[in-house]
Amino acid sequence: MYHSVSACTIRHRLQQSGLSARRSLLGLPLTQNHRHLRHQWCDERRMWAAEWNEVVFTDELRICLQHHDGRIRV
Repeated sequence: MYHSVSACTIRHRLQQSGLSARRSLLGLPLTQNHRHLRHQWCDERRMWAAEWNEVVFTDELRICLQHHDGRIRV
């Protein structure tokens, strides 16, 4: 027998039981190469003015339109 249950219902039931998803507090440390690439990215955009008008800022919100983003929650 198959029953369709929405994701919202599952989240609600888990919360009622005192369970909720949390992101891990610790992240992977940046390698020297990661730091170099971040610095390079910033340098390439240092003189941007009009280009920033084409960027959509989401206040650190992550939006996935096609598939699960692969984040691990604990």
